[in-house]
Amino acid sequence: MALIGLVRVSTDKQNTQRQHDALDPICLKVFEEKTSGKLATDDRPALLNALGHIRDGDMLTVQEVDRLGRNLLEGLIVLNDLFQRGVGVKVLEGIAAGEHTERSLI
Repeated sequence: MALIGLVRVSTDKQNTQRQHDALDPICLKVFEEKTSGKLATDDRPALLNALGHIRDGDMLTVQEVDRLGRNLLEGLIVLNDLFQRGVGVKVLEGIAAGEHTERSLI
């Protein structure tokens, strides 16, 4: 199993170093996006690129679930979309910390 990382901030002025510090040492590859988390999965090129690198058994990895979306709620919506695509997610910190492969988290 490989971990594929996703780092996300909303604007170019925000710093991604803290997320990279958490993901770079454990992930095979880390993708970075500086875009609003309110966009749907299909409208986020870096997220789609990360999903393109995931193989059976791999997991998309984020520091906190709100890195998937603009806040916890929208992060959970994206998480649900990923589950529907058959993608497991590893969340390193926060309320949803752990490895998740199905909607039971939601």
